[in-house]
Amino acid sequence: MGKMGSETHTVKTSEIITAIIAIYGAVLSTIIFGRQLLSDRAKIKLKVAKNILITGNVHYDGELSTGLEVINTGRRPMTITTCWGVGLNPYSSVAPAITTPELPCELTEGQFIAMTFDPDELNISEIDYWAVWDSHGRRYKLREAPLYKHWISRWQLWRSRRKTKAVYKLAERLKEDEERRKK
Repeated sequence: MGKMGSETHTVKTSEIITAIIAIYGAVLSTIIFGRQLLSDRAKIKLKVAKNILITGNVHYDGELSTGLEVINTGRRPMTITTCWGVGLNPYSSVAPAITTPELPCELTEGQFIAMTFDPDELNISEIDYWAVWDSHGRRYKLREAPLYKHWISRWQLWRSRRKTKAVYKLAERLKEDEERRKK
């Protein structure tokens, strides 16, 4: 038995080239896998067109309206079930008056749905964001209001819900006190 570790191993040029090719292949396959994973998912693009002149419709002919276009930019087919213009806190949400084609609708790659909102019901300054839901319950949204208006709206909503809970708790306590007094 000889001394351990006294032998030296020289690395050949072919071993270095083989290691470099292996590392290159591993990095390249990881990048391709990640790219394939990202490109194979559901993707929706929302476009809003404001002040569209409506022609050819019996109810809204000659009026200005807002249109929303939902485009499937992904490779997977998906079914769009609902669409809303979600309002800022004190205002209500708005549903589209006309959808072409009717909802629910399956969209394959590159297909779109055009929606028109009733000009009498819609005020753009009251819309927080445009939202579309698919058949899996996923929400896709496009922000309309500035971020500070969104934050104020959410804060007001949270505060009003908190006050409502406090009122219910107070009513329950008063009811319990009345029951105790009767006994």
